[in-house]
Amino acid sequence: MKKNILTIIVMAVSIVNLVLGIVLVFSIVPASNKTAALVDKVASVIDLNIDDPNSEEQDYTIDDLVAYTKTYDSGPSGHAEGCPR
Repeated sequence: MKKNILTIIVMAVSIVNLVLGIVLVFSIVPASNKTAALVDKVASVIDLNIDDPNSEEQDYTIDDLVAYTKTYDSGPSGHAEGCPR
């Protein structure tokens, strides 16, 4: 008998969870759509470019890059300064 009561309680809690999830979806989705529309309007008013940044050609080439070398002074123990021993 206890097993059946536990099954009924679990089923009732699952149904309540499902109903609250549906209410949550129907209350949040319209609000997020309104927010997205507001962001689009504000972006268009201040003339922001919201296109894909990778769609345009880049302004730099591989020749514009500069390589740097880093040398470390070794301490008395042969380790670089600041390295744990």
